[in-house]
Parts: sequence; structure tokens; C-alpha cells
Amino acid sequence: MPLVTISILKGKSPEYIKAVADGINSAVIETMAFPDDDRYQIIHQLDPECLQLQTRDEDRVMMHLVMRAGRSNKSKQAFYRKAVENLAQNPGIKPANVLITITENHVLTGLSATVSRSLWCSGASCYLAWGSLLRIC
Repeated sequence: MPLVTISILKGKSPEYIKAVADGINSAVIETMAFPDDDRYQIIHQLDPECLQLQTRDEDRVMMHLVMRAGRSNKSKQAFYRKAVENLAQNPGIKPANVLITITENHVLTGLSATVSRSLWCSGASCYLAWGSLLRIC
């Protein structure tokens, strides 16, 4: 059950928003074996100055998934590929204009602390790192 926060540019049609939400949800279900009805999405529409992805000024989407640890890096990378493919197909967002972050909740054995590990993906690259969350305006 990932919680998916999706940020897109303000002013998009309901059909565009549905295509983005459905494309991401379909990729989650197909690649990470979540149940079909496991859909938890928050969609933000932002002004261009509050949704900055390097110097890109075309359509873009940033998403952040928060989920319990346990999915393999292979399944997360498959999710990234499928999400980018779905968004390129409908509503037509270029793969280089998609940024995905995944934060997993881990419990360290013997400690009472929870830490997060993030998988950062942008364009054709994915990076696995310990770090902080993506900040958006």
C-alpha cells in the first residue's frame, strides 16, 4: 500500500489528471504486486515556478511513493520503467520529464528507530541512496 504524492502543472484537464493517476497506479500494481484496489494518491497541481525539474519548462511530473520496505530493487526499477512508459503513452509526458522518489520505511533490528532509504529516478537513471525527502515549493 504505497502512498503516492503526484505533482503536476496547474491547469490540466480532468482527463489529463486521470491519465497520470491511472498510469502510475497501473504501474504500481503491475510491477510491485500490490492489490488492485490498493490506491492511495494525493495529486497536487502547482504553478510552474513551484514544480521545478532542472531547466525543463515542458510538461513534467514528480511523484513520491512512501511504502513499507520489502520490494526488490528490481521491482522498483520495473515500476520506474512502466510508470515512465505509461506517462509517455498517455498523456504524453517525455521520460526525461518524470522524477520518481521512493521512500521505504525500515526498522533496524535491536533499535527503536525507523530509517528511510530512497530510490531516486530521473530520466533514464536510478540512484539508491540513504537520504532526505524531495522538497517541492
